[in-house]
Amino acid sequence: MNLSTLQGLPTEDKLLWLRTTAGLTTLEEWLSLGNSLRHVAEMIGVDSRTLYRWRERYPEIAELIALYSQVRATTTTKCEPVNLARPTAYRILVGHDHNTLRQYTQRGCSIHSEYATALAVWESDFIERYFKTFGVPKDDYLNSYLEKIRQDSVYHLSNLFTIAYSDVSRRGVIRLLKGGVANI
Repeated sequence: MNLSTLQGLPTEDKLLWLRTTAGLTTLEEWLSLGNSLRHVAEMIGVDSRTLYRWRERYPEIAELIALYSQVRATTTTKCEPVNLARPTAYRILVGHDHNTLRQYTQRGCSIHSEYATALAVWESDFIERYFKTFGVPKDDYLNSYLEKIRQDSVYHLSNLFTIAYSDVSRRGVIRLLKGGVANI
Protein backbone atom coordinates (compact mmCIF):
# COMPACT_ATOMS: atom_id res chain seq x y z
CA MET A 1 0.00 0.00 0.00
CA ASN A 2 1.41 3.41 -0.86
CA LEU A 3 1.71 6.13 1.76
CA SER A 4 -0.95 8.45 0.38
CA THR A 5 -3.52 5.63 0.36
CA LEU A 6 -2.55 4.56 3.87
CA GLN A 7 -2.69 8.09 5.23
CA GLY A 8 -6.17 8.57 3.74
CA LEU A 9 -7.64 5.61 5.62
CA PRO A 10 -9.62 5.98 8.85
CA THR A 11 -7.54 5.21 11.96
CA GLU A 12 -9.27 1.85 12.55
CA ASP A 13 -8.39 0.72 9.02
CA LYS A 14 -4.78 1.84 9.48
CA LEU A 15 -4.57 -0.41 12.53
CA LEU A 16 -6.16 -3.33 10.67
CA TRP A 17 -3.61 -2.91 7.86
CA LEU A 18 -0.68 -2.54 10.26
CA ARG A 19 -1.55 -5.87 11.91
CA THR A 20 -1.48 -7.73 8.57
CA THR A 21 1.66 -9.45 7.30
CA ALA A 22 2.14 -6.65 4.76
CA GLY A 23 1.71 -3.99 7.44
CA LEU A 24 4.11 -5.64 9.86
CA THR A 25 6.66 -6.14 7.08
CA THR A 26 6.40 -2.46 6.18
CA LEU A 27 6.71 -1.45 9.84
CA GLU A 28 9.84 -3.60 10.12
CA GLU A 29 11.34 -2.00 7.00
CA TRP A 30 10.65 1.51 8.33
CA LEU A 31 12.18 0.67 11.71
CA SER A 32 15.18 -1.08 10.12
CA LEU A 33 15.90 2.14 8.23
CA GLY A 34 16.27 3.92 11.57
CA ASN A 35 12.95 5.76 11.62
CA SER A 36 11.76 6.89 15.04
CA LEU A 37 8.28 5.97 16.26
CA ARG A 38 7.26 9.59 15.80
CA HIS A 39 8.37 9.44 12.15
CA VAL A 40 6.63 6.07 11.62
CA ALA A 41 3.42 7.54 13.07
CA GLU A 42 3.70 10.46 10.62
CA MET A 43 4.14 8.04 7.70
CA ILE A 44 1.07 6.07 8.80
CA GLY A 45 -0.86 9.29 9.32
CA VAL A 46 -1.63 8.95 13.02
CA ASP A 47 -0.58 10.83 16.12
CA SER A 48 2.47 9.33 17.83
CA ARG A 49 0.35 8.70 20.97
CA THR A 50 -1.87 6.44 18.86
CA LEU A 51 1.11 4.37 17.74
CA TYR A 52 2.28 4.10 21.37
CA ARG A 53 -1.20 2.86 22.38
CA TRP A 54 -1.11 0.26 19.60
CA ARG A 55 2.31 -0.85 20.83
CA GLU A 56 0.84 -1.41 24.32
CA ARG A 57 -2.22 -3.31 23.06
CA TYR A 58 -0.87 -5.48 20.24
CA PRO A 59 2.06 -7.82 20.95
CA GLU A 60 3.04 -8.24 17.29
CA ILE A 61 3.57 -4.48 16.98
CA ALA A 62 5.29 -4.28 20.37
CA GLU A 63 7.77 -7.05 19.47
CA LEU A 64 8.95 -5.29 16.30
CA ILE A 65 9.23 -1.93 18.01
CA ALA A 66 11.14 -3.46 20.93
CA LEU A 67 13.57 -5.22 18.59
CA TYR A 68 14.42 -2.09 16.65
CA SER A 69 14.42 0.11 19.75
CA GLN A 70 17.28 -2.05 21.06
CA VAL A 71 19.15 -1.74 17.75
CA ARG A 72 18.63 2.03 17.71
CA ALA A 73 19.84 2.35 21.32
CA THR A 74 23.06 0.46 20.60
CA THR A 75 23.85 2.55 17.52
CA THR A 76 23.34 5.89 19.24
CA THR A 77 25.28 5.31 22.43
CA LYS A 78 28.14 7.62 23.28
CA CYS A 79 31.49 6.73 21.68
CA GLU A 80 34.46 5.76 23.78
CA PRO A 81 37.10 8.52 24.02
CA VAL A 82 39.59 6.87 21.68
CA ASN A 83 41.10 7.83 18.34
CA LEU A 84 38.06 7.75 16.06
CA ALA A 85 39.84 8.98 12.93
CA ARG A 86 38.69 7.42 9.68
CA PRO A 87 39.86 8.07 6.13
CA THR A 88 37.81 9.79 3.46
CA ALA A 89 34.82 7.73 2.31
CA TYR A 90 31.20 7.96 1.28
CA ARG A 91 29.13 7.54 4.43
CA ILE A 92 25.45 7.06 5.14
CA LEU A 93 24.76 9.29 8.14
CA VAL A 94 21.76 8.57 10.34
CA GLY A 95 19.56 10.34 12.83
CA HIS A 96 19.81 14.03 12.15
CA ASP A 97 17.96 16.86 10.57
CA HIS A 98 20.08 17.80 7.54
CA ASN A 99 19.81 21.46 8.59
CA THR A 100 21.76 20.64 11.76
CA LEU A 101 24.13 18.06 10.30
CA ARG A 102 27.30 19.71 11.65
CA GLN A 103 25.92 19.92 15.18
CA TYR A 104 24.66 16.34 15.22
CA THR A 105 27.74 14.69 13.80
CA GLN A 106 29.91 16.24 16.50
CA ARG A 107 28.06 13.98 18.94
CA GLY A 108 29.58 10.93 17.16
CA CYS A 109 28.24 7.46 16.35
CA SER A 110 26.04 8.70 13.52
CA ILE A 111 27.60 6.65 10.74
CA HIS A 112 25.44 3.84 9.37
CA SER A 113 27.93 2.49 6.83
CA GLU A 114 30.93 3.49 4.69
CA TYR A 115 31.78 2.91 1.03
CA ALA A 116 34.74 3.56 -1.26
CA THR A 117 32.68 5.01 -4.11
CA ALA A 118 29.40 6.86 -4.59
CA LEU A 119 28.13 4.08 -6.85
CA ALA A 120 28.90 1.47 -4.18
CA VAL A 121 26.57 3.38 -1.84
CA TRP A 122 23.86 3.42 -4.50
CA GLU A 123 24.17 -0.33 -5.06
CA SER A 124 24.08 -1.16 -1.33
CA ASP A 125 21.35 -3.21 0.34
CA PHE A 126 20.48 -0.16 2.44
CA ILE A 127 19.61 1.97 -0.61
CA GLU A 128 17.69 -0.95 -2.16
CA ARG A 129 15.57 -1.31 1.02
CA TYR A 130 15.16 2.46 1.40
CA PHE A 131 13.61 3.00 -2.03
CA LYS A 132 11.64 -0.26 -1.91
CA THR A 133 10.03 0.93 1.33
CA PHE A 134 8.59 3.94 -0.45
CA GLY A 135 7.72 2.01 -3.61
CA VAL A 136 9.80 4.12 -5.97
CA PRO A 137 12.55 2.92 -8.34
CA LYS A 138 15.94 4.08 -7.08
CA ASP A 139 17.24 4.44 -10.64
CA ASP A 140 14.90 7.41 -11.09
CA TYR A 141 17.10 9.28 -8.59
CA LEU A 142 20.57 8.12 -9.70
CA ASN A 143 21.39 11.13 -11.89
CA SER A 144 20.32 13.70 -9.29
CA TYR A 145 22.24 11.74 -6.63
CA LEU A 146 25.47 11.75 -8.67
CA GLU A 147 25.06 15.43 -9.54
CA LYS A 148 24.54 16.47 -5.89
CA ILE A 149 27.52 14.37 -4.78
CA ARG A 150 29.72 15.96 -7.47
CA GLN A 151 28.56 19.50 -6.63
CA ASP A 152 28.11 19.46 -2.86
CA SER A 153 29.56 16.14 -1.64
CA VAL A 154 26.21 15.59 0.10
CA TYR A 155 22.91 13.97 -0.90
CA HIS A 156 19.92 14.14 1.47
CA LEU A 157 17.71 11.06 1.27
CA SER A 158 15.42 12.42 3.99
CA ASN A 159 15.61 14.34 7.25
CA LEU A 160 16.94 11.15 8.79
CA PHE A 161 19.44 9.90 6.19
CA THR A 162 22.23 11.69 4.33
CA ILE A 163 24.98 10.37 2.09
CA ALA A 164 28.15 12.44 2.52
CA TYR A 165 31.70 12.36 1.18
CA SER A 166 33.59 12.92 4.41
CA ASP A 167 36.35 12.06 6.79
CA VAL A 168 36.25 11.64 10.55
CA SER A 169 38.58 13.41 12.97
CA ARG A 170 40.30 11.80 15.95
CA ARG A 171 37.47 13.07 18.18
CA GLY A 172 34.76 11.60 15.95
CA VAL A 173 33.73 14.82 14.21
CA ILE A 174 32.51 14.13 10.69
CA ARG A 175 33.90 16.69 8.28
CA LEU A 176 32.06 17.09 5.01
CA LEU A 177 34.51 17.52 2.15
CA LYS A 178 33.51 19.98 -0.53
CA GLY A 179 34.70 19.72 -4.13
CA GLY A 180 37.24 17.38 -5.64
CA VAL A 181 35.04 14.31 -5.14
CA ALA A 182 36.90 11.28 -6.41
CA ASN A 183 35.79 7.68 -6.92
CA ILE A 184 32.27 8.41 -8.12
